[in-house]
Amino acid sequence: MDSKQMGTEDKRRAEAQAAARVCAALLKERFGARRVIPFGSAVGEGPWHSSSDLDLAVERLSPRALWEAERQLEAIVPDWLEVDLVPLERVYPHIRARILGEKTMPEGPYLSLKERLEDELTVLRQVVEGLAAALKTGRGSTG
Repeated sequence: MDSKQMGTEDKRRAEAQAAARVCAALLKERFGARRVIPFGSAVGEGPWHSSSDLDLAVERLSPRALWEAERQLEAIVPDWLEVDLVPLERVYPHIRARILGEKTMPEGPYLSLKERLEDELTVLRQVVEGLAAALKTGRGSTG
């Protein structure tokens, strides 16, 4: 990455961090979120890149409020920035520990990326196991 691209990415990361503050205020004031915690690459938990999004953990939002909040946040963040709201009460425990700072990301960009990929793989394994169990239960009830 050349210095011009690096400058653009640094600028976008700063814009994402500013957007996180605006989003947090809106989520608390308009939707009554108890806590809003930015996490992920926008706050340095991994390398920032052109496809990075803004990850915000939220506490005490109903599914309906979460959906409406996402819609409203899309209207106030830059067009290039996608916001991902993560309900803190329903997130997998290892992700929750990272969001709450109980488990830290490795310092280096490659090690932190590796850690994030391992987290994603863990989530995918849990989803597959849940689907397999649901399918097994479904087959047992029809047979």
